[in-house]
Amino acid sequence: MPVRPIRLSPAAATDLRKIRQYTVEQWGHEQWLRYSDELDRRFEQLSKNPALGPVRDEIRPGLRSAPMGSHIVWYRMRVEDLEIVRVLHATMDPKMRL
Repeated sequence: MPVRPIRLSPAAATDLRKIRQYTVEQWGHEQWLRYSDELDRRFEQLSKNPALGPVRDEIRPGLRSAPMGSHIVWYRMRVEDLEIVRVLHATMDPKMRL
């Protein structure tokens, strides 16, 4: 299966900035670098195998989810790319935020 380019939605980009800020404040820059690397690996894994996460049509049609550390990556497959829609903490209610 071909690798799809990854595109972050504006909301996902904001999520990542907030995750970075919180992680640096709580655990330091080195921990952020480690977590950021894990996020990048997860995004790459999803771009190579976009069907990895289950379809979550009950949240929004065509949406999929994949756990990553303390977060859930919410994404959708599109013809031209894999869109990361949101990166939400696992305790957040996706129906309220997606």
